[in-house]
Amino acid sequence: MPYFVTEPVKIEGTSLGYSIYPYQFSFFDNFRAKEENSVRLYIFELKESEFIEIEKPLFKKDFSISMQNSVVIEETLKKFVVENEQYVKNIEDLQKFFSKTHEASK
Repeated sequence: MPYFVTEPVKIEGTSLGYSIYPYQFSFFDNFRAKEENSVRLYIFELKESEFIEIEKPLFKKDFSISMQNSVVIEETLKKFVVENEQYVKNIEDLQKFFSKTHEASK
């Protein structure tokens, strides 16, 4: 799984997508200036469309950049899907999606 995704990625076998954005600190960010979180994961429901279009955001979490963050992000995605199984459409496609991301993160 890549460390930075700047556009939404569909989670195959579900009606969900995710995106990872680098967090840009600003001098206006006084309340976050000392935090080490530097990427933000969004999980969202997708519209029924041939394109990847966001219906609504469902989850947001910040992570610090490290060599392990792709594993942590993958685990977070899996946990979210398991806890919200109403978004799962095809379990086989979902398993293929996570097996591809697991291989890519090695």
